[in-house]
Amino acid sequence: MKFAEPRHVLSLAVLSLLFVLSGCAGFAPEQRDAAAAERLWQERNASLAGMNWILAGRVAVKSANGAWQARMTWRQAEDRYTINFQSPFGQLLARLMGDDGGVSLYLPDDRVLTSDEPRQLLREQLGWEVPVMGLRSWVAGMPTDGRISSKSIDGKGRLLRLSQQGWSIDYARYVTIQDLEMPGKVRLKRDDVSIRLVIDRWEFQASRAVNPAGKET
Repeated sequence: MKFAEPRHVLSLAVLSLLFVLSGCAGFAPEQRDAAAAERLWQERNASLAGMNWILAGRVAVKSANGAWQARMTWRQAEDRYTINFQSPFGQLLARLMGDDGGVSLYLPDDRVLTSDEPRQLLREQLGWEVPVMGLRSWVAGMPTDGRISSKSIDGKGRLLRLSQQGWSIDYARYVTIQDLEMPGKVRLKRDDVSIRLVIDRWEFQASRAVNPAGKET
């Protein structure tokens, strides 16, 4: 009966170890990068949760019923929101004010309509819909409450794509606002409805307004 020489056994052990290490070297960095991005994403969501903000920008809605666009100013304070839709010339088209308990739609002819479902109210009165309850989180680059169908994030922990509540949300651009990465362009799509948001200005509570045009990332 023959036994392997010690040096042959040592050589095989070394080769096996090198093989294992080379395999780990190929996968470990990617796993570490994914874990780091996930951690950054969670930290970003935690820092934005409950933050009060104001944004100003433009919204374009397209559906089977036609197309519509306006300038938009959105003020979010805890669960309360005020959204003004204006024509390109500054004329007020509609004002939406509400919270988790209900919503009121103020129209230029002095009518005030109330509902517990803002999306339905907009569809019935203006002919188009905006998912206000979800959008107040999505527009800030984070998911709303409920199940996430899928998501894609970059190495900085920023959302690139999110699927939630039947909507597909794509983030085409981010801007740096007071050390926070905030969306500058957002596209949403569900069935035959598509919404495009271009955000010209973000403002956080007790902070001065910042124009993001010069600090795109």
